Amino acid sequence: MKPQVLIPVALMLGLSAPLALAETATSPETATPAAQTQVPASVTIDGAISAQAEKIVAGTLDAAKFDQLKVIAHQKAVVMQCEAFNLDPTKYSLILAGVYPTAKEFDALEEAAQFRYQSVVMLSMGMLIGGDLAGAATAPDAYCAAAEEERGQDDTIWAKP
Repeated sequence: MKPQVLIPVALMLGLSAPLALAETATSPETATPAAQTQVPASVTIDGAISAQAEKIVAGTLDAAKFDQLKVIAHQKAVVMQCEAFNLDPTKYSLILAGVYPTAKEFDALEEAAQFRYQSVVMLSMGMLIGGDLAGAATAPDAYCAAAEEERGQDDTIWAKP
């Protein structure tokens, strides 16, 4: 994806890394040796999105739940990007439930706090999925190949092939 597209999207999302995107999105024809050793755009995108999502979840999700949400979002993005992957709805529901408090703890929250919790989880997940998809767009074949290496893990939301 061209930096001309990514930068306005990043600005609309209020991200703090549009300049980093422009710096790392150098074409091979114009790249200097120093530019060729810069961090890949996909890494910059992932870091910027994760940092913004982490600000949103602060005070709502602890670090372990946020890390779990990032894993779920990545795996969901893989399903969206890579034709060889499908979602297992049962696994997805079980793993996503781990991001939430227990039913008893959730029911003990006031209605406004329940709404906030759900909103924070869904907004953050959407951001993380979008960031992952943006990173995937920089090298779709490599992204899907890397996902194939992850496929054997037990804690995925993917259906068996």
